Amino acid sequence: MHMSGLTIRRLRISTWFAVLVTVTIPAGAQDYDTEINTWRADREASLTAEDGWLTVAGLFFLTEGTSSFGTSPLNDIVLSSGPETAGLFTLLDGSISVQAIEGQALSVDGQDVSSATLWPFEGTEPPAVTIGPLTLFGHYSGDRLAIRMRDRDSEIRRDFTGLRWFPPDESYRMRGIFIP
Repeated sequence: MHMSGLTIRRLRISTWFAVLVTVTIPAGAQDYDTEINTWRADREASLTAEDGWLTVAGLFFLTEGTSSFGTSPLNDIVLSSGPETAGLFTLLDGSISVQAIEGQALSVDGQDVSSATLWPFEGTEPPAVTIGPLTLFGHYSGDRLAIRMRDRDSEIRRDFTGLRWFPPDESYRMRGIFIP
């Protein structure tokens, strides 16, 4: 096959252009891919952490007075594991306290106690009652006080196989400047 000098020159220029594009674009794309994939891995780690969203197992709104809790369906707050009746939550004038039933102790922030105040609290984290894999703590949802329950052994956390993602696509990348 015979090629003219002009055709060979065009072929060489096209080849060099293709090489330059192949060499320069993937570096940025790789950084972008790495950034996206790192964020995705961090997101999944956050979801599956011991206090991640996949452990959220219940939100029980309290009414003024006492609410029993335990695994028995006769309780006001039914737990997925633990004793039939573990204790009582009391909401009184915006304050939540917890009391163990007679003969039992509750673990609040790692200390065995018969009673404790859960709300209001000092510090950054509310005191938490631990019963096996369950953690229960006072929580405001809107303008209502509730008990939030987390379950480290929740089925949804245990069976989580990861999120499904589209492959990163540089064409969706938006560049900007963050101005606080």
